[in-house]
Amino acid sequence: MYDGDGDRCIFVDEKGEEFHGDKILGITAIDLKKENRLKKNNVVLTILSNMGLEEFLKNNEINVVRTKVGDRYILEEMLKNDYTLGGERSGHIIYRDKSTTGDGLITTLEVLSSLVKSGLTLHDLSNRIPDYPQVMVNVEVKNKEIYKNKKVFSLMKSIKDYRVIIRPSGTEPVIRVLVEGPDLEKITDIANKFYELIKELDKE
Repeated sequence: MYDGDGDRCIFVDEKGEEFHGDKILGITAIDLKKENRLKKNNVVLTILSNMGLEEFLKNNEINVVRTKVGDRYILEEMLKNDYTLGGERSGHIIYRDKSTTGDGLITTLEVLSSLVKSGLTLHDLSNRIPDYPQVMVNVEVKNKEIYKNKKVFSLMKSIKDYRVIIRPSGTEPVIRVLVEGPDLEKITDIANKFYELIKELDKE
């Protein structure tokens, strides 16, 4: 499936499950490495890419660099350090040896090539890459700078083996809290703790 201008691409596998940008990056990175196309053995992700993808890449001896959300930041990092592959979970993938922007047709051909070479189904390929559950809560606040409070940093330091991303919305009076990890009940509990803390701090 493509978006309106065709620069993003995601797939739906034979079981009706989404094969999104994180899956595309993981699977095609392996083939790029085998083909000596993966410059500096590195993939550029944003902070929103799943930690399961990062784990998969590192287990396959591929390094990861994360940027802010947005394809412009991915491309900046790729150009600055001469990387070949980068992209977002939304399906905006850049193969810089083919193009300097996301292109749904190029992404399609890369995935189909990986599919043929593997001899597996799309669903089986997808299952090779962990996709940990994520919980996002939006905290409506008067002061969006409250997320910099030392109590928020202290709580973040206490969280082990789970990933927490806190960032203010650029357009709304909201602080977004994303928590990711292997246990859905645990990440929901962590997200609620941050929600309650930020709400309480915003009253002060």
